[in-house]
Amino acid sequence: MAKKNKLRIINYVKDGVVLRSEVAPEPPKRITSKWTEEEINFLKENFQYLTSREISDKLGRSWESVRGQLKRFKLTVGEELRKVRQASRKGVPSGREGVTKWSEEAINYLKEHHYTKPLPEICEHLGFRYGVVYKKMRSLGLKVNPEIALKVRKEGIGRINAEKKAYFSSEDFLEKQRNKQIKKRTNSIKQRLMNRELSEIQKIQNEINAAKKKIEKNDALINKLVTEKQNLRAEVKRSELRIKAITDKLNMSQLTERTSL
Repeated sequence: MAKKNKLRIINYVKDGVVLRSEVAPEPPKRITSKWTEEEINFLKENFQYLTSREISDKLGRSWESVRGQLKRFKLTVGEELRKVRQASRKGVPSGREGVTKWSEEAINYLKEHHYTKPLPEICEHLGFRYGVVYKKMRSLGLKVNPEIALKVRKEGIGRINAEKKAYFSSEDFLEKQRNKQIKKRTNSIKQRLMNRELSEIQKIQNEINAAKKKIEKNDALINKLVTEKQNLRAEVKRSELRIKAITDKLNMSQLTERTSL
């Protein structure tokens, strides 16, 4: 027989008092499905060019499931990617899309203007990213003009400060701050009310405990009095029986005296 799932109860307790109890939600059931032939073929065709994360995103499978299938078929993911990365580190041009290719014209332009123009302007002219151009300059042994670099840095810092100042004085930021303060104040009020209710609950619980102790004490006293009452009734009954026996004995002696006369 299949085991029935027992309900799991969560109790919220503070200072030994159960505030409330809730039924814990059931854990989500894990959905598993077999790999189709199309998914396996896609894995075998692209495991050298894609990472495990990329394969899992394209197939809609979990990363662990993809790794399990790779281990099952003894496939090493990303071999071609590794070769491309190693070739790019050595300076060998690769055919991978997205790799920057430097032409002679671009290299000559960089050598000619690297000391007279700001680096961002050179990047914009060549259409390369800042890191690509800076890395190429280091490989060629070129250095930027420190005065131009300082000027660009100051302009960038001034622009950033202006943007920050505009943002911090904008209505959106002020509205966010107001909402944040309102939320903080609301949470503080809720916490105070909750603490007050908890203290009230604790006070009532203490009164209940004291009343229970008093009831137990009174019950013990009542039981003692009941026992004494029963004992006294038994003693009275024994005394009455004794009196009756003595009375009967006296009556019998008087009767014998009369009969003898």
